[in-house]
Amino acid sequence: MSDTISDTAAVTKPNISEFKNDNVSVKMEKLPGCHVKVEVFISPLASKAVYSKAIKTISKEISVPGFRKGKAPTDIVLNKYKDYVEKEWKERLLRTAASEVISLSGITPYRNDSATAAELKKASLEETSEAFFAFEHAPEVPLIDLNALSLKQVEPKPVTDQEVEEQIDKLRLQAAKWEPIVDRPIEEGDYADLTIQSLDDTEEMLCENTRFVVRKDKMSSWMHRLLIGLNKDETVEGVSEQDQSNTTYDTDGNQTPFTPTKFKLTVIGIFKPILPECDEEFCKQMGCTSVEDLKGKIHKELTSNHATNARKNFEGQVIEQLLTLYPFEIPATEWNEEKNLQSERLRKKLESNEISPTEKLRLMQEAEQYISSLPNSYRLFFLAKKFAKEAKITITENELANEISHHLLLSRSSYDTLIDETMEPRKVQSMIFNHLLLHKTIQHITQHARME
Repeated sequence: MSDTISDTAAVTKPNISEFKNDNVSVKMEKLPGCHVKVEVFISPLASKAVYSKAIKTISKEISVPGFRKGKAPTDIVLNKYKDYVEKEWKERLLRTAASEVISLSGITPYRNDSATAAELKKASLEETSEAFFAFEHAPEVPLIDLNALSLKQVEPKPVTDQEVEEQIDKLRLQAAKWEPIVDRPIEEGDYADLTIQSLDDTEEMLCENTRFVVRKDKMSSWMHRLLIGLNKDETVEGVSEQDQSNTTYDTDGNQTPFTPTKFKLTVIGIFKPILPECDEEFCKQMGCTSVEDLKGKIHKELTSNHATNARKNFEGQVIEQLLTLYPFEIPATEWNEEKNLQSERLRKKLESNEISPTEKLRLMQEAEQYISSLPNSYRLFFLAKKFAKEAKITITENELANEISHHLLLSRSSYDTLIDETMEPRKVQSMIFNHLLLHKTIQHITQHARME
């Protein structure tokens, strides 16, 4: 039908678009998740053109005495093989309708299996023929305009002496000897080993024999109030409260509803750390020659961490602006499949008897956070893929191999990765390639976007 198409005219209405040429008109309703319903109307003239092609096709497939293949008169072909012609015509008419939908609208199915309906509702040589399609289409991805972005430079914060001392205190705490406290209740600054079990329907073990520092600046205020004054082996019941430390937000920045948890808490032990002095002997245990050498190495590591945080904050501006400037629908099937994949990964990890209740809770929280971020992650990927093609951003084999190795190591303990060792190699390569392409695209944008 390409020879019958003239200039396209489009009239757009809310959620519904109409496209037409001389012989075909298309009415398309767009639905969430990149789904569309399409009605196609084909003129009698176009239907007759398709019918003629169907006759020629059947003529080339049959043998008529006295005629070469494809040369038999039309009336003879129709007289003896009309049913075959009709079948070929209707199949061609449906294919023609599908082709015209793509040609006129520019909307294409996302994958080969994206169609959920394809029906020729009416086939006629005298009246308008009608077809209906429903399918999930490829996302309509806008091209990133670097001039539309406005970034603020983020400088790494300087390392302070207090930060260095705090890191030394952490190292001293790791090397501390722990003195049990048995003659008094918990006081400010103590360390308490706690077991906490949910009293809700699941009766889940929230943590088991886990050490907490009892300080106002290190835990929720309601937990701090509960612990002060408790003795070893004492058990209390309580209900969690919302405060700044456990406030969460969805991907749109809206605060998510807080659900209180009823729990039972048991104090397994109370301890006081006996910290080693930060002297030459301690520094040698830390792999340093002196206190100044230890401080120097800590300062260098903190400087590197601050630089990394500044870079992440700078790239975060890009991500936030891209998601704000370029909202578009993404194929629901794509991220639903990924959600199911990650849920299955979580299920397998939680089946392990080697994982503690605390570790299981952490994995569940990480998985929930990862899954909730999937829609925006896919939007960023589609934006990056289109921009990378225009900007000629490429991924080398070495870059891909190194990134796969990195994520395989992460996958053994965290959800801060896309893959695990149970996934098919082709799936691993595809996911890591997309992840790396997004990272390089964000880097490119930070280097070329307009600065305030």
